Amino acid sequence: MSENMNELRKKAEELKESLVQWRRYIHKHPELGFEEEKTSQFIQERLKEMNIPFNIVAKTGIVALIKGESDGPTLALRADIDALPIKDEKETSYASKVQGKGHLCGHDAHITMPWGA
Repeated sequence: MSENMNELRKKAEELKESLVQWRRYIHKHPELGFEEEKTSQFIQERLKEMNIPFNIVAKTGIVALIKGESDGPTLALRADIDALPIKDEKETSYASKVQGKGHLCGHDAHITMPWGA
């Protein structure tokens, strides 16, 4: 394996625990579409911690931009942040704390994956 791949793998491992914690936090606090105010705020706080500039769009949406060191191809990552009006029936420490709402569609992972990328 190349040295660059080893370095990338090391950085991914360093992020792993934070990513798991963030996904579980989001899973516990689902919000339906166009109501994702706390979810949006959580994302904004993480972006600020990472010094990533962003703009708010459509009330709860966020567009962030990471510029490379030189001009080149552009990569866009998109993540849905809304939950569903469905009861989360799992019995885990990170099950939904909001009655009748749950991230049972994978959007908690959707939100977390771009941070890892």
